Amino acid sequence: MAHLFYEDYLYKKQKPKSDVLETLLEYNEQHLVKTNAIPNLYNVSIPTQDDVWICGRIFSENAGSGGGKLTEHNVAIQGSYVCSNSHSIPLNLSQCSEYSLFPGQIVLINGRNPDGKKFLCKEVLEPHYVKENLDIKKEIKKEFNDNRDNCSKEDNSIDVRLEINEDLICIVAAGPFMMTGSTETNVISQLANAVKENKAHVLILLGPFLDVNHELINSGNIPMGFDDLLQQIFDELASKLGNTRTQVIIQPSVNDVTQEQIYPVNPFSVTNQFLKNYDNFHFTQEPNMIKINGVQFALTSTDVIKDLTSMAVSKTTSSDKLSRNFVHMLKQKSFYPIYPPPDHICIDYEAWNKYARIYTHPKIFIAVSDVTKFSKEVNNCTCINPGRLVRGTSTGTYAQITISQKKSQENDQTQNTQTQNSGMQALRKFQTNIFSFVSKSLNNFQAIRSTSNSQPAEFISTNLENGLGRYVCQLQRVTFKFCKEHPGSRGIREYIENDLVDFAKKNPGVVVYLQPKRHRKPKVYAEYLNGSTQTLDVHQYPREKLSKWLEFMRTRKGDTIVRLLKKQKTHNPSIQGVWNPFTNKTPTTAIEQFPSKNFEQPSSLEKTATDKILELSKNKN
Repeated sequence: MAHLFYEDYLYKKQKPKSDVLETLLEYNEQHLVKTNAIPNLYNVSIPTQDDVWICGRIFSENAGSGGGKLTEHNVAIQGSYVCSNSHSIPLNLSQCSEYSLFPGQIVLINGRNPDGKKFLCKEVLEPHYVKENLDIKKEIKKEFNDNRDNCSKEDNSIDVRLEINEDLICIVAAGPFMMTGSTETNVISQLANAVKENKAHVLILLGPFLDVNHELINSGNIPMGFDDLLQQIFDELASKLGNTRTQVIIQPSVNDVTQEQIYPVNPFSVTNQFLKNYDNFHFTQEPNMIKINGVQFALTSTDVIKDLTSMAVSKTTSSDKLSRNFVHMLKQKSFYPIYPPPDHICIDYEAWNKYARIYTHPKIFIAVSDVTKFSKEVNNCTCINPGRLVRGTSTGTYAQITISQKKSQENDQTQNTQTQNSGMQALRKFQTNIFSFVSKSLNNFQAIRSTSNSQPAEFISTNLENGLGRYVCQLQRVTFKFCKEHPGSRGIREYIENDLVDFAKKNPGVVVYLQPKRHRKPKVYAEYLNGSTQTLDVHQYPREKLSKWLEFMRTRKGDTIVRLLKKQKTHNPSIQGVWNPFTNKTPTTAIEQFPSKNFEQPSSLEKTATDKILELSKNKN
């Protein structure tokens, strides 16, 4: 699959980056002057006693390369090269009645510069909300024509066939998709089942899929390579949703270990055979704008909400910070408008100028964040945070969106008019609370207390005191899935032919199933009494190794493997408390004077045979 973005990020010079930022500043400067009917702009560094208008980019005076949080006392503005020769000046916001500022924001300010050292602000204006930008749209369309394997259509749109008066159901889920301390894909399987149950037409999956901060991935303690593990996730989805009515949109994150940690992020690389076999799967870049049945979606998996909240300074009558963040993104016409960005994100500004710009006003804006799930209404745009599907060792939330797609009763309307009506009806649906979040706890998972090291840990325990009096095998069912011909299944075939009968005789309470699957990787599924299912990938496992792993699965109780806080635990602790050297000793030992003959010899030292004979002879005498 062709890559959309540059691969020489570390070798880029500052000149192209500065050109992008300067061009964007001059464009917004002209837009602000035109829309607010400003006669002319003033140089930010020239003193004046009159009220003037200046325009520039906000930054923090005392911040380093990673930006920094703005305060009322460290806000400054840098003007454009054309109007202010790129000079900058600190801002005095004491007389400004209302403002909301963050690093990188382009604003228009009214006030005066009495001494040339600090600009006294009276009013702060942002650009108007985004309208359709045909220039950016043409550039993106040209890139799509060069990378047709990434997109469904030239205009990056997806059409879902609906019945008459049928509503469009979209399910949105954001990673991570694996629990802490595990690389199993059970959560993906549960989500796919939820998609089937709700008869969703569109499934939007936002990364990270393989989170670089995941404990096992970060340490490299995984049973296979990163690409193989990612392909296993895609295969799991394809086995349940491949070639169905559901359109699956997969978008990576800057934290995906298989992608370059550079924003914007390239789409996932999958084989052409996979795209050919499953034509309902669509792999897009991060961020992305896509149109589904005429409704414009804006999608981003980068936590810009958290970054904006942590770096902005505001003085407003409204306390709704979340809505204010979306207002900033829509008015700045960018998915990530912060400059300079924080240290944890690297931005390729030439690619950012093409793919991270919001070129048209969306109807639905989905921005993933670590903050709690929410939905807001901003200038006829429904802004949603679906939350994380997995949080540590427990399941999180996903969003289910229902959009009314009723067709107009007038048959003489054009296709464009029908598209506009469809988007407006979707908006009205949300206002009547038919857009809804579905917060479900997926089955077969238990929350376990975590330590500060993000390592799952708990005290040793057993189900219903199992094994103290009688023992009940917790393993209830084993399913062998294998290929009859593939070399990777040779070990599991040998085990079935030679050892499976003995295993079944020794464990009569365990049900064994054999499911031949042609050209599929061999796997063993173990189901336990507590309802959990454990999956073991046994590709190219020899017969002896498979036998040891089955014995391991047989003796387990089915819970997630955790680190034990202690190797022993009692339900009835001693009333005497914790043992110490003075336990069961006479109280006089606490006030003994040293040196003492009583403590010269060990108290537990037994008498020797010689001492006993001497003692007997003394007693006779």
